[in-house]
Amino acid sequence: MASLQGLISLLNQNILSQEEFQKITVELSARVNTTSSLLENLLNWSKNQIATAKANPVKTDVKRLVDDCISLYANNAKGKNIKLLSKISEPVFIYADEEMIRITLRNLISNAIKFTRNNGEVNVESSHQDNILCISISDSGVGIPEEDISKIFSFEAYTTPGTAKEKGTGLGLILCKEFIEKNGGEMRVDSRYGEGSIFSFTVPKA
Repeated sequence: MASLQGLISLLNQNILSQEEFQKITVELSARVNTTSSLLENLLNWSKNQIATAKANPVKTDVKRLVDDCISLYANNAKGKNIKLLSKISEPVFIYADEEMIRITLRNLISNAIKFTRNNGEVNVESSHQDNILCISISDSGVGIPEEDISKIFSFEAYTTPGTAKEKGTGLGLILCKEFIEKNGGEMRVDSRYGEGSIFSFTVPKA
């Protein structure tokens, strides 16, 4: 990637002769093709790794995991003057793979901050029915266009910059969905374009 950026920088400076320009254009095209092939192989490897990962469920306190994630991303939220709050006030125990749930929470909270404008709000809360716990991460962000909602949990190349131009790979939500399903839960998204989103997932209570 660094070499590609270097070549592009040379092109943008307009200091090359016509012959040099053509030579670099050919080299740039070849490197783009190589990088594209590498990324395709990496994506296929990622698919296989996700598919073969196995859950190791244990009794885990969701409140502790949420509190840890909020502490981790507190500075990110502060940088955009976003209120990052947990409404889970007491320990709530689930039976799930702790690391998979931690990764899921990190991805969802990070995304919520990423797509929320300055002075917005991100909330984490839980509800339960029978032996199922539902955890929701809501934001007052930019929301998702209706036609794009079906793409966000697929291996289609779907990624957009955050409100402060934050970059992403588009793979985080795929990982979250796979991890939640491996723990016997479901993931869903409710979003209004221009108003915000709610990402929620279910897991078995302990």
